[in-house]
Amino acid sequence: MSEFKGTKGKWEVEFDTTSLQKHIKCGNKYIAEVSFGNVENNSNAKLIAHAPEMLEMLKYFTAFPDEDFEEDMDKHISFPMTVDARKIKEAKQLIKEATEPN
Repeated sequence: MSEFKGTKGKWEVEFDTTSLQKHIKCGNKYIAEVSFGNVENNSNAKLIAHAPEMLEMLKYFTAFPDEDFEEDMDKHISFPMTVDARKIKEAKQLIKEATEPN
């Protein structure tokens, strides 16, 4: 699985009172800028800021190899939920799209 090549570290939302923008930053590095002013834009800023953490979590939950997925799930009877193998494959495709160069 490809490694995330974007900005490493904790991304945070910061409100800029001068420009009335929400900045998504990692330390002093700007990642993105979102217009301030409504619930939709504020929600977009939060989603962008949490994207790296969500990517890592998605990678964690898709760690089973495709061909061994169902067999591995049978071995892990303590696994707390029912998982659809097709959704795991879709998640792996999303990770690939988000991490591999165009």
